[in-house]
Amino acid sequence: MAGRLATWLAAGLFGICLAMIAFALASVLMPTTPELPNRPNIVSFVASMSVFIALPTVGVILAIRRPNNPIGWLFLICATGFILGPFSTEYVGRVVIVGMDLPGAVLIDWLGAWTAFMSIAVALVWIPLLYPNGRLAGPRWRLVAWAAGLLMVVGTVGTIAVQGGDGYPGLLPNPIVVGPPMSDLAKLISAAYLPAMMVVGLLSWASLAVRFRRSRDVERQQLKWFLFAGSYLVVAAMFAAITQADLAWYATMFGVASLPIAAGVAILRYRLYEIDRLVSRSIAYALVTGGLVAVYLVVNLGLTNVFSSLTRSEPVIVAASTLVVAALFTPARRRVQGVVDRRFDRARYDGEHTAAAFSHRLRGDVDLASVTADLDATTKTAVAPKSVSLWLRAGE
Repeated sequence: MAGRLATWLAAGLFGICLAMIAFALASVLMPTTPELPNRPNIVSFVASMSVFIALPTVGVILAIRRPNNPIGWLFLICATGFILGPFSTEYVGRVVIVGMDLPGAVLIDWLGAWTAFMSIAVALVWIPLLYPNGRLAGPRWRLVAWAAGLLMVVGTVGTIAVQGGDGYPGLLPNPIVVGPPMSDLAKLISAAYLPAMMVVGLLSWASLAVRFRRSRDVERQQLKWFLFAGSYLVVAAMFAAITQADLAWYATMFGVASLPIAAGVAILRYRLYEIDRLVSRSIAYALVTGGLVAVYLVVNLGLTNVFSSLTRSEPVIVAASTLVVAALFTPARRRVQGVVDRRFDRARYDGEHTAAAFSHRLRGDVDLASVTADLDATTKTAVAPKSVSLWLRAGE
């Protein structure tokens, strides 16, 4: 009965999230009403929606498949709070600005005003603090958990109690606003909430480093998935902040969506041990891409200086630089991949070298007993099984 109730609850939250996403998307795609200001770009909106789809999708799968692990439920709670933001903006905006008669506008506006603050606490603190097994990294982290819970409650109450011009993000007047002097205290709490939660969030992410240092086997692979997605998100966000390019911001949105996806893969243990290969390939291609871009710029600049006196030389320079980069790509990738594999995918690197050495010895060995002994030793070295059995057909 408890499992069935958990399934229905998870499916219900997932359905609510999808309904809110559908309404917000339909509202943006509808013909623009002149009264509605600041209509979002459809590409940016769809990129943001990819995050909002990834969070509840992974959450409902984990909540159903691993109901005793709170990570799935945290993803669902986080998704509900975040999605309420754009949903309430579109829903209440059509009531306040356009004048449409939609039910429950006051309640939806009130919920959308404070649930995002709750979701920030869940995403920034509770998910990294409890990942991957739903338990704290140790008794010392209980203080961080209590601080996060207290901040979440106090910050949410402070946001709910402020007036419209003092930090309350709703479009309608706050239905439960308090007067002075409590309103001044609520305003102060609302302003200090995010900085304080950032500090506690950094401590929560530090717990992942502690877990990783103590982890072994399966838990270490699970942490690698999450930390790899987090590292990509940090790099993408820094690149977007520096360049201010739209493509970089889309890459950042993909990074945010990759966090729940990585967590889902890790907790469900689907292709868990592929993370080492994924990390090595990502690092290798990043290094090769950066190196080839530098080579392209150097070659292009050098040829431009040499042939600057010739007319119509720019297409030739671009073509020559491209050919140089194309010729260098394969050998550079192989060499860089070998170096990276030795550092980040050592098990696979050693296994491939062991198999290659055995294949080389096998070419010049025809004695069956010698080949059998060599195969037994190679197998034990490469994969370390508990036992090895070799079966040969009669007459072979």
